[in-house]
Amino acid sequence: MIQPGGKRLLDSGRYLGRAVSRLRAPGLHLNLSSYRQGQSLATHAHRNAHFCLVMDGAYTERIEGRSLDRKPADLMFYPPGVSHSETHRSAGRHFLIEIDPDLFGKFGDSRPCLDTPVAFAGGRTGWTAVRLYREFRTRDRFSALSMEGLVLELLAETLRSSVRANSSGSVSSPGADGHHPPWLDRAEEILRTRFVEPPGLAAIAAELGIHPVHLARRFRRRFGCTAGEYVRRLRLERAERQLIGSDRPVGAIAHDAGFFDQSHFTRLFRRKTGLAPGRYRKLFRNGSSRPNG
Repeated sequence: MIQPGGKRLLDSGRYLGRAVSRLRAPGLHLNLSSYRQGQSLATHAHRNAHFCLVMDGAYTERIEGRSLDRKPADLMFYPPGVSHSETHRSAGRHFLIEIDPDLFGKFGDSRPCLDTPVAFAGGRTGWTAVRLYREFRTRDRFSALSMEGLVLELLAETLRSSVRANSSGSVSSPGADGHHPPWLDRAEEILRTRFVEPPGLAAIAAELGIHPVHLARRFRRRFGCTAGEYVRRLRLERAERQLIGSDRPVGAIAHDAGFFDQSHFTRLFRRKTGLAPGRYRKLFRNGSSRPNG
């Protein structure tokens, strides 16, 4: 369907890539699409909101006047009717999660906050999308219920990210009043730059000139987790990027990310993603692998 201005609007279940596998579930259209090296997708939009998880391949997307490079494990949310185009620099696959209006409407008054595209570079939200992909591949009698719950998780996290961006200009959660002291930004920066061997909370508090208890409370209020949990998340995200983007042994990746040993890393990674590190790597690198474990 061509709209005024030449924009192509795709109806439910319609995509521009080659469909490798499809599934219709209550409230959802799920599709694994492949793209050729050098393939260009003209400017288009989708009638329904959808997520796109990049399984493999690299491409450049043009959206809202910007050109953005996309890579494996990137996850994007697109509200209904948002125009974008793509130029694929290498062959690749996308897992597309299209959401029917009835399911999308469960967020009621919060829905206007889901009117802006949001991008996630792996991490917790990307791991939720990976779990959804596993259900897409498994397709047993429990999959439909599980997939609906996972999509609602994805939408909830997207909503949080939209609210955080609108209120604080960052991806971090502000306090209840929408503001936070500058030293919280500094505390996050310390953890982000030194998460492999992070200083203790007391040392960070001393460096910032505040009480450790006050730091712990304000940090949890803003980020929704303790400083230790935040460090663990950063380590897992670094390991995730290296699993997808390199051939380094899992043990070396775990060590460089700051984990005590490979078995500890594997337990935490499986708990977050539902997959062992080796299977996670295969999931993004081998389209024929079947991630059932």
